[in-house]
Amino acid sequence: MEARVKLLGLLYHLQDFAPKTADNPINKQQMLLRRFMMLVDNHYIDKRTVQEYADLLSVTANHLSRSVKQHSGKNALSFIAGRLAAEAASLIQYTDFEITEIAYQLNFSDPANFGKFFKKQIGQSPSTFRKQHKH
Repeated sequence: MEARVKLLGLLYHLQDFAPKTADNPINKQQMLLRRFMMLVDNHYIDKRTVQEYADLLSVTANHLSRSVKQHSGKNALSFIAGRLAAEAASLIQYTDFEITEIAYQLNFSDPANFGKFFKKQIGQSPSTFRKQHKH
């Protein structure tokens, strides 16, 4: 009997830490943002559009875009491009792969498109970035 009372006391105490549906700061849109970010981390090489992620999340692209923007201040496409740019920068900085190889590894149709993308995201060409950041 005493164990049951202690267990109930513990459960009531833990209830304070459990997610609440009505007044919980983590709502459906924030959960959608978390799931979106996780998917971007896992699929940024082969999925580049908001629509592809919306399909994975079973929501419309418009709803996903609004939710991401509302809860992060960034649009959904920025997250996708940012993750891809971070991987590109890491490969350029920490590997000896040719820029052309990196472009194809990251699923770009050609190195010129990769160069334009990288310069737009990072502010430098891939080769300039490598010269400045190579260890």
